[in-house]
This record gives sequence, structure tokens and C-alpha cells, in this order.
Amino acid sequence: MKAPCRNGELEYVGRIHESLHGFIHLTQVEKELIDCPYLQRLRQIKQLGLAHLVFPGGEHTRFSHSLGVMWVIDRISRHLQFDPRTRQVLRLAALLHDVGHFPLSHTLEAAYEDAEDKVKKTNTGLLVRKHQAAGPGRRKGARLTGKLLPGGAALHERLSRHVIEETDFPDGVTCILKNHRFIPNEIGSIVVGESNVMLYNQLMHSDIDADQMDYLIRDATCLGIGYGQFAIEYLIECFKTAKIDGQDLLCIKEKGIHTVDHYLLAKYFYRVQVLYHRTRWIIEEAAQKLYGNLMGSRKAKPVPGLMYLPDMVQDIMRWASFDDSWVMGVFRQAEVEKWLAADCACLFDIVLRRRIPTCVYEKTVNRDKDGPDDVLGACREQMERSVASNGTGLSATCIDLHHLSRKFTVVKSLAERGYKDEKVALKEDRDIIRILDHETDKPLLIGRDSASFAQYLQKIETHVFRVYTLKPSHQPSSRSHLPVQNRRNRSMRRLLR
Repeated sequence: MKAPCRNGELEYVGRIHESLHGFIHLTQVEKELIDCPYLQRLRQIKQLGLAHLVFPGGEHTRFSHSLGVMWVIDRISRHLQFDPRTRQVLRLAALLHDVGHFPLSHTLEAAYEDAEDKVKKTNTGLLVRKHQAAGPGRRKGARLTGKLLPGGAALHERLSRHVIEETDFPDGVTCILKNHRFIPNEIGSIVVGESNVMLYNQLMHSDIDADQMDYLIRDATCLGIGYGQFAIEYLIECFKTAKIDGQDLLCIKEKGIHTVDHYLLAKYFYRVQVLYHRTRWIIEEAAQKLYGNLMGSRKAKPVPGLMYLPDMVQDIMRWASFDDSWVMGVFRQAEVEKWLAADCACLFDIVLRRRIPTCVYEKTVNRDKDGPDDVLGACREQMERSVASNGTGLSATCIDLHHLSRKFTVVKSLAERGYKDEKVALKEDRDIIRILDHETDKPLLIGRDSASFAQYLQKIETHVFRVYTLKPSHQPSSRSHLPVQNRRNRSMRRLLR
């Protein structure tokens, strides 16, 4: 298979203007993919889920992000002087890397991953409900295959690979790729980071990849914040390949080490200030719990179960409707028709009406990974005391307050990556950042370079603790004394105001 090219360059047939990177030129296969329902669906999925309820500028979509990742990876490919065929394959992998993404960013994905964990632990398919529909228009009596998506990648990545490899029908991604003589499995393996070519995996799936490089700058720009910004052009100019045991691996020139530090610190502040923002966190947590409860309710027939997702992908109309607006519509319908127990009312208030619980305890701790956890124990005790003194106003079936704590690391240590030998890690690890020594031209682990902040970042882990309580004015009112029809009418009138 050869990529369509002219004079050693890709042959473009169109262009699209993107807010962050300007004009992005498109080949014929890219143009057809962008116009197919699977990519168009991403226009209706916000990049940051419900973050727009906190940051009004957070309205950008997975569609624009996918275009941006394609631009970034092609910019890297041109700098590394890849041939047209390699450039086109990487561009396609970047364009399609989120084609199977869930609505509401990672909120719904977390609900499905919880369901997947339960299925794996029980080794049963109990979460598949035969009466269950998969959104508007499901055929009556349609049979379920009842299978889990294989692999160890994130669920949305495995679902993206499924879309790339298993939609061989008109307007399907597989069909379009085959019509242009591309190999879907080759592109799908890059998306999940399992390509036979390690360099491709690094560009799409590592600690410094095209995906993160785009969303850090894009989210910061759209939200209007400084967290996430870094010198992307200079960083790309510092990219270089080096052979280690016969295979080309991505490295960073030593002169770019401080730009890498800037990138790593941007990731840290982005997580603390955006992903773990106190208001965004509780909204996303409530939406996840709400959807998880709906997945377990027999009344919530429109909600697709975990093992129906691969089959749902096969129906273009059903899959195309699986977007943010569909989920919010299901939430509203669930509230009006009482699909869930009354003690879930606070979840509907948080997600649909932005009635945010008050954060009565908050603590962020950066601790040495190998140090004592006395501070963490003290934080957990303080959380318990805060719950006891303030009350919660939240039903235990809705929000498990003891789970409103998270930890993350920006740079993993060798032990966390599962290695004891640094030389083995340099050769085998996909995600690790390698710095080229300017004198010996040999790669070093970034955490071993004394000039880099990474040597400190790999030693710490960040813990975030929060406790929330509902304000008295936000306590869901008891409506059990009203006739059922009156309660429904009252809820409907409120929704239509």
C-alpha cells in the first residue's frame, strides 16, 4: 500500500481551519473519514465533559481535538523526516484515536470500567440485560453477543480499535480504510499502543505523545487559563530518533530538557487546577454515579449495557446518537419517570441543575513515594471527622464520600514501571522519556539527568482529599406525599421552565 503523494509529499484534496493550529490540509481518505458518521459524532462530545459548568470556555469537542492530534503527529513526522506512507498511517491513527470515545469525556467510561471490573471478578455476564435497548431505534429482539473487548488499554481506546477494525460496511471506518488500501489492524494497533513498531507507539502512547501535547494546550487555551501551556514547537524541534538494540526509539535532545520540564509541570498543574477542580470533580463524580445506577436499573431500558457496546457500534444510527445530548436526555427522562430511587434526587440536582454541594474539607498533599504515610492517615482521619461534624446530606447509595480522594504521579519511577534494570527499561519501555546526551549521543532516562526536575517529580505522588456536604437550601425535597401523576407533572413543569 502506498499513500497518495506527489513529488514525495502527501497529496491534499482539501483543508479545514482549526482554531488552535490554523489550516489543516486533508488527503482524500482523511476527508472521507471526517465526513463519515463515526467522526461526525465527535462534534457532539465535549472534550472535557461537564467542565463547561465550571469553565464556560470548555465547549470544545473531541472532533477538534482529533484534528489537532493529527496536526501534531504530522508536524513531528515531518521533523523526523518520515516517508509519506508512514506519515499517512500515523495521521490516520491520530485522527481516529478517539473515534470510540464515550460521551461526557471520561465520566461514562469510568462507569463502564467499573462494570467491566465486576464482570471480570465474577466471570459472568450478569450485567447484560436482554430487555435492554441501546438508544433510539434498537431492533426488537436483537441478540447480544455478550463479549468484552480484549486488551489491556483503556476502554475507550479498545472501543476505538473496534470501530477501526470491525465496521466494514458503507460509511464504516473499516470500509473507508480498505477502499484506500490501508490496513485497519495496523492503525488500530497504534491507537492502543500495541504496534510492532515501538516508535509509532511512543508518538501516540507515551509520557510525551501527540495526544497529550494537543489537549494540554487546547484545554488551556479554550478555558482561558495558563495551566497546560508549553513551547510545543521548540519541543518538537528537539525530537530525535536513536537506535537502541537495532530499533528506532524517540528521544529528546539534551538542549530540550527544560522544555520537557515545562511540559511535565504543565501536566501537573493541569491535573491539580482543571481535572481535580473542586466543583468539576463533584459534578463528574455525581454524573458517573448517576449513570452507573441507571446501568443497574431495569427501568432504564435505553441505557446500553457494557457487553452490548461492540454490537452497538455496528449500527451507525444508534452509535451516532450515543453522544452528550443523548446522555443528558436520558438523565432528564430518568428523573421525570422515576427510574431510580428517591435518594438519588441529589445526583439529579447536581448534574441537571448545578446545585453544587459545599466542599467542607480539602487537602492536597505531595509526599515522597518511599516516605511514611502519616500525613495521609491524618488526612483520612480529618475527612472522617469532617463528615461526622458537618453531616453529608448525600445518600450513601449515591456518593461514597470515602472515595473522593485521588492520587496521581507525573513521572513514574522504574519500580512503578516494573523494571529493576535501567538498561532494560531504556530498551523496552514504551512510555518513558529518553534524553540524548550531547557528548556521547547515548540515551538516558529523564529521571537520571541531574539537570531535570523529573528527578524530583518521579519521587513524589500527589494526593487530593475532599469532603462535600449539601447546603440546607439544596436538600432535595420529599415528594412522597404527592400523587405519582402530580409529582411527574411538577417535575416536567420544572424542566420546561
